[in-house]
Amino acid sequence: MKCSVLRAAAASAAGLAVISWPLIAHAQEERGASPPSPRDVYMVEEKRPNAGLIASGALMFGIPYASSIVVAAASDRPSDQDLYIPVVGPWMDLARRGTCTEPRCDNETGNKVLLVADGIFQGVGALEIVAGFLFPSTHTVARTVGVHVTPTAGFSSVGVMAYGAF
Repeated sequence: MKCSVLRAAAASAAGLAVISWPLIAHAQEERGASPPSPRDVYMVEEKRPNAGLIASGALMFGIPYASSIVVAAASDRPSDQDLYIPVVGPWMDLARRGTCTEPRCDNETGNKVLLVADGIFQGVGALEIVAGFLFPSTHTVARTVGVHVTPTAGFSSVGVMAYGAF
């Protein structure tokens, strides 16, 4: 019984807070709440992964690797099955390729050149992705000092949340 009364009281308090929140915000707007003073704002440098480097690395790695998967799926040559392995697959295929004695060897030099290019692009792309995390970019962000209070409600809980920077 105590538990249900306590839950009903908490739900009523949260409901009242949610209903009154827009009224409080409207009253502050009418009153002309002053913007934060310069001393209430401070600058923070944040380090984030370098999104540009990661995106270019994903493209440089992804496009050649996708084409390698297509070639490996369509080829009946045993060495081409190594192309399913990222980064080192083209180099393994090149090493296991051997000499060509079949009548369709006209394009073998071109295929080897494409394997080398594929291996280079996959390797450089993978290095760019890793470098994007090892060398993050720095951003300057303005933060305000203060405490913010807001009502919260979940599936089995209601309440008030406070967060801020000091």
